[in-house]
Amino acid sequence: MVELISQIAGQTNLLGLNATIEAARGTQQVSASIVDVQRGASQTGSASSNVLASARSLSGESSRLKVEVGKFLDAIRAA
Repeated sequence: MVELISQIAGQTNLLGLNATIEAARGTQQVSASIVDVQRGASQTGSASSNVLASARSLSGESSRLKVEVGKFLDAIRAA
């Protein structure tokens, strides 16, 4: 899912670039739309980075939990 969000962010950045080129040929209204697309692309990129960081954190926490549960089960079996 993180990869998909990153791909969408990349595509959105390309759309922003294309819109910038068109704005050079176009009107102020197009320029305003470009700014909105670029902001959205930036926010999407930031969000994907945050999701990735959260996923990594959860993965680490689940690994630690697995170890602790294993120790707990070992203690029960030893009792």
